[in-house]
Amino acid sequence: MGLPSRLAVVLLSLCATTVLAQPVQGVISTDTTWSGNVTLTGDVRVDAPAKLTIAAGTVITAATTDAANLGTDTTKVELIINGSLDVQGTSASGVTFTTTGTVGAWSGLRLQAGSTNNALAYTRIEKAATGLVAAGPVTVSNARFHNNTYGIQTNGGTVTVGTSLFTDNGSYAVYHVTGTTAVDHSTLDGNYYATYAGSSSTGTFSVTNSILTNNAYGLAR
Repeated sequence: MGLPSRLAVVLLSLCATTVLAQPVQGVISTDTTWSGNVTLTGDVRVDAPAKLTIAAGTVITAATTDAANLGTDTTKVELIINGSLDVQGTSASGVTFTTTGTVGAWSGLRLQAGSTNNALAYTRIEKAATGLVAAGPVTVSNARFHNNTYGIQTNGGTVTVGTSLFTDNGSYAVYHVTGTTAVDHSTLDGNYYATYAGSSSTGTFSVTNSILTNNAYGLAR
């Protein structure tokens, strides 16, 4: 009976997955999944057609310096998506993007024009210069943008935000430049500007069924 028991132990150990802290920077060119604790020591760029999947419960922490210099800001860490991004947080186990530094110490997420099938579910983004800059399409659901300089900036594509929370963002919670921005059933609380679309903005911008409270400015143009 001893041999079967030992075999069972071996099989269990082979099937088990231990997730350790992962320092990451550079280019991703094949489908990749992050889980556990991920430290961004420099920019990460996901090239098409690769897809970056982020599992529920993952915590991504950006360093305060950029060791890769792949993006537009040579001093701050950026997660740049040319392929696809799928953030799979759940109500019981969300995904967090943060930094070891103060507000603005990291740049944020960048969805480039040409990126596809981007989705953020139950995702918290905090302490970024701009939490999410979208020039490509993205669906954001049950997210929280907290204590960033800008929460979301739409630079093109279609940005659909539902059932999300924007709190204590220092400049703009939602900033529309061009493309389509649709915010629905969300709460914008304690930001400087809740929403902003300047006189030179183009495209379509809407806020429906949402609560705007305790902001210095609500719907601004």
